[in-house]
Amino acid sequence: MGHEIPWASCFATKTLVLYLERIGKDTAVDYHEVLSDIGSQDRIEDPKAFLKDYNNWVPLHVLRNLIRISEKVTGNKEVAPILPPGIIFNRVTDLPF
Repeated sequence: MGHEIPWASCFATKTLVLYLERIGKDTAVDYHEVLSDIGSQDRIEDPKAFLKDYNNWVPLHVLRNLIRISEKVTGNKEVAPILPPGIIFNRVTDLPF
C-alpha cells in the first residue's frame, strides 16, 4: 500500500489570499514560489487565481508554503488561525471522485 498524500482544499488557500488582499500584502507574495514544490508552476498561468479557486485541491505542503510566506510578508505568526477548522485536510482516498 502506497503512502497517502494529505491534500488541502483551495478554500483554505483562497481564504488566506483574500486576507492578504484585504490587508494589502497580496502583492508581496510570489505565488509561483508557493506552488514551486509541485512542479506545475509552469503549467499554471495564474497561480494566484488557481489558489483562489475553491474547486481546486493542492498537496498540504502547498498550504504550508502559503502560510509560511504569509507569516513572513505580514510579520504575523497568527495567520493560520483565520482558517476555519475542519475544512482543510483530506486524503486522496477521501475525495469523492
